[in-house]
Amino acid sequence: MAQTIREDRVREFVDAMYDCHRALAEVRPWLDEAMRANDDWEITEEEAACLIKKLRQLR
Repeated sequence: MAQTIREDRVREFVDAMYDCHRALAEVRPWLDEAMRANDDWEITEEEAACLIKKLRQLR
């Protein structure tokens, strides 16, 4: 028997997806600049930590 998902859980999931989309939109210009500046597209630990921090703040 298939288990149904409560509507509030679906809404929570969709909200989380939108939050992620907004977070990516905020860091996209930074990522684009990093890719243009570095042909190998390597980022430093500091840059990675900053990106992760920005994404977590938008949860």
